[in-house]
Amino acid sequence: MLRRIALTTSASLVMIAASASAAGAVASPFPLVPFVSGVAGSGAAPEPGASAPEPAERAEPVERTEPTEPQEPAEPTEPAEPAEPAESAEPAAPRGQARAGSQGRWVAPESDRLTVTISETGNTRTDGRYELQCGPTGGTHPAAEAACGRLDELAGGEADPFAPVPEGTYCTQQTGGPATARVTGTWRGQPVDATFTQVDGCEISRWQNLEPILPSTRS
Repeated sequence: MLRRIALTTSASLVMIAASASAAGAVASPFPLVPFVSGVAGSGAAPEPGASAPEPAERAEPVERTEPTEPQEPAEPTEPAEPAEPAESAEPAAPRGQARAGSQGRWVAPESDRLTVTISETGNTRTDGRYELQCGPTGGTHPAAEAACGRLDELAGGEADPFAPVPEGTYCTQQTGGPATARVTGTWRGQPVDATFTQVDGCEISRWQNLEPILPSTRS
């Protein structure tokens, strides 16, 4: 019974579908477009009378940029000149001496000129007044070469050979005689005016330190 009802229903549905298809074919002047599943887009057929879609605007071509000119290589910078080493301060010149800068040694400014007056030595050959010049060596001094050599030696020391005995110095009580000497002039650019005697041990040593500028009085 149920089977007969299903077959009758199926036959009715087929007849209805056929009638509808025939009616549509007569009424519509446009052919039917079958629906195809899976086609890109909306999946529906275009409506009759709809205008075709306008084409997309064409993108304007990108203007071609001109190649830039190659930049000129930077000129090499000149190397910086090395800084000059700072000049070291020159030590102060000893008394009466001038600095010979490039040679680094001490020299007499020009020449030493001394006047030596000797008296009461007991020797008439040594008493008298003598002129002594060093650099170049000259004068009336009887031992000018040796006297100038001694002055050069004394220039290398720190003590001033023409300075008097410092006050308060202990000196031996001895005498070397009545001899006296006076030295005046210029030594190493400094004025000299010194007196020498032999009244005690200090003065005797001071006199002997200046030999042969001063004559020896030792027998």
